[in-house]
Amino acid sequence: MGFGFLITVSGSFISGIWLLLVGWFLNSGTRSYLAQHQLTSILSGVRLTMNTQIIAVRKDMLINHLIHDYISVSAKDSFPVIDDYGYLVGMVASKDAWRVPEHRRSLVHVMDIMIQKSHLIIMHTDRTAEDGLKYMSRKRMDTVFICDQEGKLTGLVSKTDIMNAAGKRKGYAEGIGKLSRHKSWK
Repeated sequence: MGFGFLITVSGSFISGIWLLLVGWFLNSGTRSYLAQHQLTSILSGVRLTMNTQIIAVRKDMLINHLIHDYISVSAKDSFPVIDDYGYLVGMVASKDAWRVPEHRRSLVHVMDIMIQKSHLIIMHTDRTAEDGLKYMSRKRMDTVFICDQEGKLTGLVSKTDIMNAAGKRKGYAEGIGKLSRHKSWK
């Protein structure tokens, strides 16, 4: 980038700007890679810690009931959808419920507008937070659904949960580092 700046100042404006842009692009790519590498190393070995306080809805629920009793009451933008036995079958987004015309909300069921289970990120508790974050990035989703071996929903993990765990682990590692440096001074 410095070389591009020198070329721009010395008179070759277009070449200098191109070198500045290439330098900026490489710099931002490197920073992004380093941040991802640091996050991956912090999360290595950390198991998925799920939220077991789940607000799930039934697949046969009508949209007007979903909006009135769930969306309007909670601040959630999506809900897991389960069948009569507690098995995960999908997820319904609040925005999709609001898109149903008001005169049809008493006729349309959650299963008619939900995202199918096959499109969700489903993991077991033995997976790591690093795995969860990788799948979230690939599928561009913010939630991992935790199911038991039979497919029953047992919890959720959000991207925020994983980032909070990374922050705590980083703080813990820094505290241990300070403690060990402090002991070496004595």
